[in-house]
Amino acid sequence: MLEFTDVVTNFPKGVKKLLRELVAKPTAVLYEPLRHSRLEAAKAEAKRRKLLSEAQTKRDVIAIENGSLEYKDSVNKSLVFSTDTASISTPIDTRSEPFIDMSVFADLCKQEEELKRLHEQINKAECLKIAEEVLISTPSEQISDEELNTDWFTSWLDNAEKITAEETRYIWGKILAGEIAQPGSFSIRTLNVLKNLSMNDAMAFQKLASVISQDYCFRAVVTGLLSHYITPQEIMLMEEAGLLDNTSDNARTLSLSSNSSDCYKVALKMGKKALELSSNRPLPTPTFAILKLTTAGTELLPFAFTRHSASNSGINLLV
Repeated sequence: MLEFTDVVTNFPKGVKKLLRELVAKPTAVLYEPLRHSRLEAAKAEAKRRKLLSEAQTKRDVIAIENGSLEYKDSVNKSLVFSTDTASISTPIDTRSEPFIDMSVFADLCKQEEELKRLHEQINKAECLKIAEEVLISTPSEQISDEELNTDWFTSWLDNAEKITAEETRYIWGKILAGEIAQPGSFSIRTLNVLKNLSMNDAMAFQKLASVISQDYCFRAVVTGLLSHYITPQEIMLMEEAGLLDNTSDNARTLSLSSNSSDCYKVALKMGKKALELSSNRPLPTPTFAILKLTTAGTELLPFAFTRHSASNSGINLLV
C-alpha cells in the first residue's frame, strides 16, 4: 500500500487525484508517485529469476551430458548423481505411465504464480507511471473535481496488469489520465473493446482514421476511391471489433447542405486532409451513405496514430 507524507501536498492536482483513487482501492501496486524505485527493483527481480532459472537449466544439461548427473524418468522425475549406483540401478518407480510428484508440482505452481503476479504488478505500475507523466503536464484547471467511477477504475486496473507491449501501455496510461482529468471521457465498453483489439484490428483502424470526419467517413470514399487502401475485409474486422457500427450497406446516411447559394460546395476535414464536395450548379441537399464509428471507436480515435495515409493531401469529389 502507498504511504503518504506531507510532500503529497506539493504534487500536481492530477497526480494527487490519482493517488486518492489508488489509496481507496484494496490493490497492491508497485507504483510510487514521482519515484519509481520499487518498480525498477521488481523488474530487476523478475529478470534475475528468469536468468537464474535459465542458468540452472544449462548447468543441469551440461552435468547430464558429461555424466555427473543422470535424469531418472520416474515418479519424482529427479536428477541423481551418476556415481550413486544404487539410485541408478534401483529407481524409485519404473512404471512407464506418466506420474506427477505432487509436492514438486505444487512448488512449481507456486513459483509460477508468484512470477505471474510480479509481472502483473510491473505491467500495472508501468501504465500508472505513464498516466502520472501525462497528469504532471496537465494544467490544474483541466482536472475535474468529480470522482472517478469505482467500477471503471476496477476494470482499468484488471486490464492494465495484462498489458506488456510498450505502445499499448502508453494508450492505457493516457486513457487513465484522461478519465482522471474528465470522468466519463472513456466508457467501460471502450476498455473492453481496447483489450480485445488484435494487431490487424489496430492497423486497419489506423488506416480508417486517416479518412474519418468527426465520427464518420463516406462509404463511397472508402469502398470506391480508396478501396485499394481499406479493404472490405478490414471494414468487417473493425465492425466485429466494435469500432465501426455494424449496419447493412447504405443503412446510415448523412445530409450535407451547401455553403454557397450559387453552386453546391461543402468543405470538410477528413483525417488530416481536406475534402471538398462540389458541383457547378445548385443542388437539392444530397444524402450520402456513411460508415459511422461506435462510441468506442470515437473515444479511441485520438489514439489511432495514422502512420498510414492516403496518397493525396486533398481530395476533390464531384457530386
